[in-house]
Amino acid sequence: MRKISITTEIEQLVETEYVDAIHNSTFHHDIVNELTMLKNEFRRARNITVNMGSSRNPVWQVSPSTPQQYVDYVDEILTGYNDGSLLKWQPTIFCRDITHKDTLVSHQIANRAMKIDSEDKESLSKRLIDAMHYKNVRDQIVPLIYRKLELKACVYCNANYTISDSDGEGYYDLDHWKPKSYYPFLCISFFNLQPSCPSCNRRKSASDIAFFGLWDDTGSRDLDVLKFKLDERSLVNYLVFLEKENLKVDVEAADPRDAAQVAIRDNTKQRLHIEAKYAEHNDFTEEIVWKSKIYNANMIQSLRDSRFSALIPKQTDLERFILGTYADPNEIHKRPLTRLAIDLAKQLGLWKNSCNQ
Repeated sequence: MRKISITTEIEQLVETEYVDAIHNSTFHHDIVNELTMLKNEFRRARNITVNMGSSRNPVWQVSPSTPQQYVDYVDEILTGYNDGSLLKWQPTIFCRDITHKDTLVSHQIANRAMKIDSEDKESLSKRLIDAMHYKNVRDQIVPLIYRKLELKACVYCNANYTISDSDGEGYYDLDHWKPKSYYPFLCISFFNLQPSCPSCNRRKSASDIAFFGLWDDTGSRDLDVLKFKLDERSLVNYLVFLEKENLKVDVEAADPRDAAQVAIRDNTKQRLHIEAKYAEHNDFTEEIVWKSKIYNANMIQSLRDSRFSALIPKQTDLERFILGTYADPNEIHKRPLTRLAIDLAKQLGLWKNSCNQ
C-alpha cells in the first residue's frame, strides 16, 4: 500500500474543514464541558483502582498512576482540543506524545474498568471517547473530508470500497491507526483516522501492533509500503492451462530490507488474510495478464492516433482506460484493486511500449 504525503493543501483542508468544523459544531461546548467535568472528578479523587482481570473475574489493583496524573492527562487533552493542536497532530508528533502520555497514565490500563473512591466507573478510554464525542465527529465531520480527498478504497487491503456521498454519509468503518482503546486522546486526531472496510477493521481490531499507516509527514519520496507480485511459477502454469485458479498473488514489503515494512507485511498477511482475499480476485488478475499480452506497441499507438484520442486526450487517462483503473500510484486510494493493477502491469511490462513510462 502507499502512503499519502501530508502537503500544505492537506494541512489547510484539515484546519478549515476538520478543526474549524468541530470547534463550530453543536457539540463543541459539550466536549469542553465533559472533559472539564472528568478532570475535576479526578481532582476530587482520593483513590483510584483498576480491574486488571476480567469482568467475570475482576482483579482490582491500585492504579499505578496518582489522581493528579489522571488530572494532568485529561488537562493536556483539553488544552490540545481547545487550541486545535490535538485535532491536527501528525504521526511523528502523536507517536512522540504516546510516550509522554504513558508517563502519566499507561495505555495498558487506559481500557480497564476503574473505581474512583470505591465507586464503579467505566474505563478511562471509554469515558474520554464519549466525552470527545467521537461518534459525532465520525458521522458528521469525517465523511465530507474523505470525499474531498477521494479516499474511496480500504487503506489496509485496497480491495473494498470506502465511499462517502455528497450528503456526508460514509459507507465504511473508521479505523484508528493507533487504537483508541489504548490511546483515547487520539480518538479524534485526524491523521490517526483511516477509512477501512468492515473486514479489515474487524480483523485488525484493537491490536497495538504494526499495521499500515496512511499518512506521511516525513517528506519521504518513497511512499510505498506494501506491493503485490504475481508468482512467476503460477503465471507459467496459467499460460499453459489457462485456468485462473493457477494465478497466485503475493504481498511483499516495498523494501524487504526495511524491518518495519516487513512487520507490516507479516501482520497484514496473518491478521487481515490479504492473500486469501486477493485469491478471490483471480479473475481481475487474469484480465491484467490478458491486457499485457494484447496491448502491444501497435495497438497502443493506434489508440493514440484514432478519433478515440479526442475523447481521452491525456496519456494518463488512456492508461486508465487500458488498465481498467487508475495507472498513477498516487491515485490508488481512488478505487479498489488499483494497487494490484499497477503492480502487475509494471511486472508484466504492460507499459513498456508507452512513451511516458
